[in-house]
Amino acid sequence: MCHRIWYTKFALERAMWKFGLLGEIEPLVRGTINPDDLAVIFCGRDGSPAMRQAKWGFEGKEGGLVINARSESIFTKPMFSSSALYRRCIVPAETFFEWDPAKNKVGFRQPGKELMYLAGLWKPADDDVARFVVITAPANKSVSDVHDRMPLLIDEDEARAWILDEEAAKELLKKPLPDLEQIREEEQMSLF
Repeated sequence: MCHRIWYTKFALERAMWKFGLLGEIEPLVRGTINPDDLAVIFCGRDGSPAMRQAKWGFEGKEGGLVINARSESIFTKPMFSSSALYRRCIVPAETFFEWDPAKNKVGFRQPGKELMYLAGLWKPADDDVARFVVITAPANKSVSDVHDRMPLLIDEDEARAWILDEEAAKELLKKPLPDLEQIREEEQMSLF
């Protein structure tokens, strides 16, 4: 799963440069992103990458927020299928957070990478602010002691294909996930 994400302005500007979007807009949001908060996402517009700000979570049937979508069912579940076909996105994160069974907060980062690209879906919402979810997959051994799911991570050089190419996106859903490093709560104070 994924319950919090975090990124700095510097890392976000690097991602904007990668997508050719530096200077398009000044991102207002950075730091810790919680469900229902605004975040920066990278999506497609007219066949090219674009950046927008969106709130984290699709509104559920009973009024709650759905913040994650299982990779195995995004093309078949009615809540996600249209977005899976037409509105895939990348959610940048330096770190994402999950809580272990003992309720300890654990951060995850990809060794050697300044920024991770979490696969996501987005859709327009009634209040004119787009909404997004993070796609999760079965956790690999680097995450499974904390949670049985983890975000689907897309390599930097696969990000455009994820956003813009439906067939490539279907293949990326099957890729093995990289090992991540865990940052336990007592170590997190030195990060921020």
